[in-house]
Amino acid sequence: MKEKIFINGRGGCGKSTFISLIAKELSKNNKVLIIDMDEGNLGLNKMLNVDVADTSLMEYYGGRDKIMGEILKVGIKGMVLEKINLKDDAASDSIDILDNMKLSDLPSDYVTWNVNIGFIESGKINDPDEGCACPMGNLTRDFLNHIELQDNEV
Repeated sequence: MKEKIFINGRGGCGKSTFISLIAKELSKNNKVLIIDMDEGNLGLNKMLNVDVADTSLMEYYGGRDKIMGEILKVGIKGMVLEKINLKDDAASDSIDILDNMKLSDLPSDYVTWNVNIGFIESGKINDPDEGCACPMGNLTRDFLNHIELQDNEV
């Protein structure tokens, strides 16, 4: 299987439960990467029995302010990743974001694996005055556009 699956819906409709069940089933024969875009819920990784990396995807690419600044420059529908330079202290195993990325190339800075299930936290809103989730959504959209799946990857 070589598919990208996007699941969304209103709060409380069972997205996390559905994602954890389908990920566990698909991981029997595939490598599955889950990108958690829920900026408030902290439980999906626990349902998948996967640790959360020390760095979220948003933090890895410079943080909320840097990403929001790029969104304001290129517009809400622009490709944010192509404009962002990795922060200076990015890990040496970082990859060129202008190239398509393979799951096996993703740095352990922001992705963790438990056998065939990988987990990336896009970012979280921890304080009420942090603002909107726009930076996380735009970054994740661009990130997904740069993922090149191989056979048996979802």
